[in-house]
Amino acid sequence: MNDQTDQNSQWPRPLAFVLGAGMARAAAQVGMIESLVGRGVRPDLVVGSSWGSVNAAALSTGVDQGVTGLRQFWLDLAVDRAWTSRFRGVIRALTPRRSEGSADIFREHLTSLLGDSNLDDAPVRACCVATDLVSGVAVELSTGRAVDAVMASAAVPLLLPPVVSGDQILADGGIVAPAPLRQAVALGARSVVLLDVGACGMAVDRARSLRWYEAGIAAYSDLLRSQADAESALIAERVPVVVISTPPGELMNFREADSAMSAGREAGVKLLDALSEGVDAPGLYGVCAGDQRSSGSRRLQSLREIDETASS
Repeated sequence: MNDQTDQNSQWPRPLAFVLGAGMARAAAQVGMIESLVGRGVRPDLVVGSSWGSVNAAALSTGVDQGVTGLRQFWLDLAVDRAWTSRFRGVIRALTPRRSEGSADIFREHLTSLLGDSNLDDAPVRACCVATDLVSGVAVELSTGRAVDAVMASAAVPLLLPPVVSGDQILADGGIVAPAPLRQAVALGARSVVLLDVGACGMAVDRARSLRWYEAGIAAYSDLLRSQADAESALIAERVPVVVISTPPGELMNFREADSAMSAGREAGVKLLDALSEGVDAPGLYGVCAGDQRSSGSRRLQSLREIDETASS
């Protein structure tokens, strides 16, 4: 099946694209979006968390315009020396002054992508999810300037400072919603495409040489992964959840944006080829997060099916 095949009618509506946490690996979501759009699959709403909110906010300005802008955004970030060094990025964030400098650089890139666009009147309905550090709950940002919403949602600890908003202190949405499927369903989604960028992974030799902060980030990623897996299974009891997933990789290697986008597109095309018959019932479809052995149109077992099998 080629990219010109129209698969837009195969999804229960409204259809949500859910773009979760992944830091530098969120670049792969751009390739996934390109594969979906190439088949005519367009979202009715987009929900982003953490660095996935960058991609969600861009799509809200219009799918075609957003995809074009996102590719350039990630390529620009890949050659920005403020981001391409893992060590410098973390060390900058260890002091308030340097953390604010990182935020200024990130905001500049976001402004080039999003301009003065507002989520209130966006062509595509959008929500960016952040974490309120005061209450520990998810905060849905669907009004106001898109740049401000992304700055809060993407404020990953050690990389970017929290954002103060009234009585709330907003930080990385991935802390409480690494895959904001629950928010998408609450907004009315009847089917979901989860753009998953895989677990944090690396070669054994690389893992043995991790610095303290790299080990911490890897552990943080694994914690988010377990949350995302559980959330996917629960929401799939209610609506179809199609998972496009790339292999594991490093979270802070912004220099590999181009190859990440290519990997995302390849994963999307492969899954869409296998979903030629569409989706029409609740369940997990495609490659489940962290399970690269699953593939194609196989509908993954739901929690209820697993329990029924175990008890029989």
